[in-house]
Amino acid sequence: MSRDSVGAAALIGFFSVTCPACRERKPDFLAGAPRYAAAGWTVLAVVVGDPATSAELVGELRPAGAVLAEDVGPAEAPVASATGVAS
Repeated sequence: MSRDSVGAAALIGFFSVTCPACRERKPDFLAGAPRYAAAGWTVLAVVVGDPATSAELVGELRPAGAVLAEDVGPAEAPVASATGVAS
């Protein structure tokens, strides 16, 4: 994943299985994603957390667009770390 592959406009949602607010906002992200994609935006969901426990969430977010699963920690979660998102 690079800045060039994302494009000029992007909708990026960050999610974690340990985050109650993430679960609450997931339906809104899934509902709005097609509108952004239709307008030419790149839609990306970033799931931060242990791969074994986040696999279900990754699957739930796939209909929105691309899903990037990152393990916890700065070295394992470069997108979350680069954007200042804490897991």
